Amino acid sequence: MFARFLAADVIEDRRVESDQVALWKSKLENSKTMDPQAKISNLWLGLRNIGYRHSHAGHSKEIDSLYSEIQSEILAVPNHAQYFENELNQERNALKSGDSKTDYDRKRRIYIAETLVRLPSPETIKVLGSYLFDERDNPPPPNPNHFNDADPVPSSTRLAYESIMDIGLRNPPVTKAAYWAEENDREGYALSRSRAWFNEVKAGERPFSFIGQTVEYRFKPDGTVESTQLPASVLESDPKPPAPSTAATKPRGKAPDVHESPSSASKWSLIVGGILGLAALIHWIRQKRQG
Repeated sequence: MFARFLAADVIEDRRVESDQVALWKSKLENSKTMDPQAKISNLWLGLRNIGYRHSHAGHSKEIDSLYSEIQSEILAVPNHAQYFENELNQERNALKSGDSKTDYDRKRRIYIAETLVRLPSPETIKVLGSYLFDERDNPPPPNPNHFNDADPVPSSTRLAYESIMDIGLRNPPVTKAAYWAEENDREGYALSRSRAWFNEVKAGERPFSFIGQTVEYRFKPDGTVESTQLPASVLESDPKPPAPSTAATKPRGKAPDVHESPSSASKWSLIVGGILGLAALIHWIRQKRQG
């Protein structure tokens, strides 16, 4: 019975994936004739959703090529990272005193932590670097009397250093291992190191490169970027991306639907998994009683 539920979940996951592939292939084709800003507006959600599947093992082979195509289209647009910063600034400036920030904060997480993180470029590093120093949206300290309050969206500074950690730098300012090994002030440690790193990068004192790319970047004093070819020895040491699957696999959690956020999808997978586990336990108890 439980195996049947799992098989049904795999089939449903594949159906959703197939629908997503068809949708974003169509949108990608339509975007070819769009102006740059419209192209980003048309494709960024596909980058986020297809990218979510791409980052997990067990996806179909089509996901890899589609993700690469969408990513390349957006990266080719000048000021692609600035687009998201401008969108957030407009949203923030439109807020009036007393307005709820729920939608704005949700968009902040989606743009910084779920979209920019999938655009490895010097432009993105520059935008994420600016958010390392943006403390306007720091959440209030937790209220010990409100145990059931939903966790607030993290500060822009935290979203930025987490994205810099996850964007695929060959030598990030903070590795995940070092981050989790820090026991005293993990957030302060990551933020201070990321700020120091970005100050050196922005000043042209430190080059940087991304896993999967063949060049190393360095900012010039005038803000432009120069690139140099990396030696083959560096490229050969790059880790391999998650492998696609040629057959149905054990479900890894429901991937985000067309307009669904990965975090929401993960919560639903936990809820569904808990319900299925409870159903299996009840079935086992009934079998024991009947025996």
